[in-house]
Amino acid sequence: QEDGRLALIVQGVGRMKILAASQQVPYAIASKVRILSDVECWEPICFGLVGTAPTGRDLSVAYMDAAQSVAAKESEVLLDLEFHQTIMERHTTSDGISMITGVSPLSNVNGSVSVDFDSMKVQLQEALRRRLSKTAEECGRDDVLLASTNPQLPDIWVSTEEDVIAYEKDIWIKLDEMIQLLGKAKPGLKIPVPAQLLGLLPTDTDWPKGFRLQEYAEQLEDNEAKIGTYSKSPFVRLSKIYPQYPPIRRASRLSYTVWLLLDGIAAIGGKPFSKEEYLNTLHVRHRLRYSSRRH
Repeated sequence: QEDGRLALIVQGVGRMKILAASQQVPYAIASKVRILSDVECWEPICFGLVGTAPTGRDLSVAYMDAAQSVAAKESEVLLDLEFHQTIMERHTTSDGISMITGVSPLSNVNGSVSVDFDSMKVQLQEALRRRLSKTAEECGRDDVLLASTNPQLPDIWVSTEEDVIAYEKDIWIKLDEMIQLLGKAKPGLKIPVPAQLLGLLPTDTDWPKGFRLQEYAEQLEDNEAKIGTYSKSPFVRLSKIYPQYPPIRRASRLSYTVWLLLDGIAAIGGKPFSKEEYLNTLHVRHRLRYSSRRH
């Protein structure tokens, strides 16, 4: 601003742990961080590396570290797709004060980005190989070195994640029921459902009879809707435009965005909602289960 103030618009794109800092004052600067991906994004990779053979603790830790590196690489590759750049509207008031308005509360998916998921798998495979090779060099483990020569990236979509997708479906159904009940309780009341949220609605799910959110999403698609307070980016049905997009990442995004609707009723009938505790929860299934219980 002209008076020297700064107006910052911040969009969280990931969770990390600071390992080292190069500066503390006048403000802290992290020199080394570790990306903390959701457990469900790396745990199947770790299990696939370990397999059924007996594994010592040191080797298990090496595999877990490598799996987490793969998950962090996946987030890096998909960053441009998952977060559309927000555009801010600027205007000056009648008394000469410069204002920033029109900022969307949630970043939209960038449907203009082309993603080659086969190429992404090759990149993740290479990230796994490099991490295992580096770990083998650091600790002098021949077994890790052997694993790094031709590591096979397991399929992340395994049976252990079926409960996550079940929680995801449950949230959508309860959200739809909640909106319909509010509409019956107060006729004429319109509950605005953010289009960025509807874009996460799965396309390969059998919804119950009378499920209205599917109709809302289809209307946005048919009308080629533009969403965002000022950015006006195209509505993107994530699973339709990008059918190979990982379901776990879709469910993870829902676990955060659903609180645009739930935040106002979070403390009803229970203890106050702790945003910090929720953001520090590293399991998608735990966040979804908590959200489901708050409906």
